[in-house]
Amino acid sequence: MPLGKEQKSYSRYPFLRLLQENEAIEKGIIISDKTNHILFRLIQSHSTVSLAKQKQLFTLAYRGRELNNIFEEDVIAGTRKLLDINLITQIFFLNYENKQLKLIPCYIAKSTIEKGSPEAIYTASMEISSKSVEDMFQGLPFCDLDMLRSDMEKDFHYYKKPQTQKIQLQSITEPLEKIQEDNFDFSVSKDLLDTSIHKIQKILVLNGKFIEILHFGLMYVRKSEIISIVETADMFFQEKILTYYRRQKATLKNRLEQISLEEAIYQFDTKMPETCSFLSRKAEAIKNSIEGDDSLKSSYYPGVFCIGIILALANKADAIYRENAHKANIKKYEELKNRIPTRYSLPWRELCFTINEQEQEKIHTDTWELLINDQDLVYSIWEFPNDKKYLFCKANQEMIFSIISKIAVEPEDATWEILTFRKLLERHEKRYKALFEDPDFIQYYGSALQKAYIKYMPWYYKLFLLLKLNWFTNLSYDVAKRKILKEQNLFLHQNNKKKQKLKKEQGKLQSETLDKVRNLSLVNLIFDNLDLFYFEHQLVPTIQDIKKNLGNIDLTFFADLIKQHQFQVISVQTKQSIWESSILLYPINSDWHFRAERLKTILAQSSVKIPGMNQEMQIRFKCLAKHLGENESLPKKLIGESHDEKTDDPYHKFGEAVKKLDSKEKRKQDTDELPPLEDLENNISQ
Repeated sequence: MPLGKEQKSYSRYPFLRLLQENEAIEKGIIISDKTNHILFRLIQSHSTVSLAKQKQLFTLAYRGRELNNIFEEDVIAGTRKLLDINLITQIFFLNYENKQLKLIPCYIAKSTIEKGSPEAIYTASMEISSKSVEDMFQGLPFCDLDMLRSDMEKDFHYYKKPQTQKIQLQSITEPLEKIQEDNFDFSVSKDLLDTSIHKIQKILVLNGKFIEILHFGLMYVRKSEIISIVETADMFFQEKILTYYRRQKATLKNRLEQISLEEAIYQFDTKMPETCSFLSRKAEAIKNSIEGDDSLKSSYYPGVFCIGIILALANKADAIYRENAHKANIKKYEELKNRIPTRYSLPWRELCFTINEQEQEKIHTDTWELLINDQDLVYSIWEFPNDKKYLFCKANQEMIFSIISKIAVEPEDATWEILTFRKLLERHEKRYKALFEDPDFIQYYGSALQKAYIKYMPWYYKLFLLLKLNWFTNLSYDVAKRKILKEQNLFLHQNNKKKQKLKKEQGKLQSETLDKVRNLSLVNLIFDNLDLFYFEHQLVPTIQDIKKNLGNIDLTFFADLIKQHQFQVISVQTKQSIWESSILLYPINSDWHFRAERLKTILAQSSVKIPGMNQEMQIRFKCLAKHLGENESLPKKLIGESHDEKTDDPYHKFGEAVKKLDSKEKRKQDTDELPPLEDLENNISQ
């Protein structure tokens, strides 16, 4: 391999930039000492990826025959010399043995025996080190959930104290504390220490045994512990963190409420698997809200430890929930299937099982699909007033024969079961062709059907049958079949109608919740757009500016959102309409003081730019400055209550104009489009 190409492959690690022997000679570096030459060849021969994986790189503890006549102090001195002239470098690997994790310094050179670079050897050493760390933690006790919650409490209240030192939590491990210069044979660069710690941490996290939590470090998590850890974090999050941040930040409260509503929609379907997605979204919302707060001097905030656990484990927990749900569906299917015995000698009612509609709706779709598609089973449905039942039994012919033969002589009423079996046999007529060629089965089946049909015949038909007028039998059966079919269709219609009504009610509730989600989403979008105008572009937006960025939203609905969520509307005296000129501002809530201070900062920064702005924007800035001065004491007045006369209230004028246009639009029969802007302006000015 050409030298330049090889160097390029590991140049990102300065501590691995080694010279080959011929390169050293070109630079005038000659290994004249015999001991040093033997030592170099020995280190070079051990510098392979395969030996790195076997933990057999050269160390000062090596006692092979090559060094039989060399004193230990000469080995140490020779190694130092080779390091100084950059023919070898010192790296390490971690080794777990006798319940102890140790750092083993080792040495590598550019190998002539095996293709590969020092970087490949170093990477193999880091992978071996990661495996040693994992081996050490496998033998440790399982996570103490009480201790974990205690750590969450400690972290949650830590922000109240001066953060002069890193908080110590029992749940956080320091597996790489051995990686420090004191544990090496010779001094090493900080670059080697930092790079190695980062590399091992990355491998540990990628292998899935550890999670990394910002501000704290690594936490060892077994797969079997993930759910219990996440549920502990979830409980603490709901009890402490959510309550705290809902009180602190009104905008964040809106976002959290939106997620909660979406979670409620998800939970409408009780068959959906458990998920951490909503929990992680809430945690992410808090994290983003805090980290996006310019007034904070640190990214450390109350609950950061708990939130870090949730964000690190949510996807893993969801995968386990899905896996557990799949296993639960399989288990439930097997339980249902095993309810049907295979012993023909049992009473016929024990040879089949029934499920009513209410029970069936509780069974997961995947479980149900497995059950009804099982080739070892057959089933049929019977409609009742306000209910239906599914009847299952084993599919083999011997079982069907056994059940029918026992029903035929059953003294108790088994009408619906007999008729359900008739539907089953008719649907699988080809499958059970042999049964209908068996005289004994035909006799049993005919007797069973007669017992069921007779309940659907007028009394005089029953008399003909009792008199054994066989010529009348077929006619009697036809009458019964028609009555049964009519009754089943009626019950099916009634049950479907009832089900559709219930589904409609559930859909209405779900739709109402969806509307709330959409409304909150739009409100959050209004906040985002206000942030964009004020704090990123340093511009003062009008109602129309914000409306344009929301897409094709109904004007009346937009006006209602502004009023409902108490956004401030500042009147600007210009020739333009209220729609075009009125400034839209944040609501006066728990976030207002913080936002007002940021707005004042923007005003101060923009003061030098104002003369260069167009006249319209200059007027907006002056109105905003005046409004902020008037609201210095944070008044409690809300939109629509800021003036004695409603006619002077800019929002009132805006709302009235919208109502006029809305009424005008309702009278239009040929279009559903929004009114042109000029119409809106005319109505406002009237």
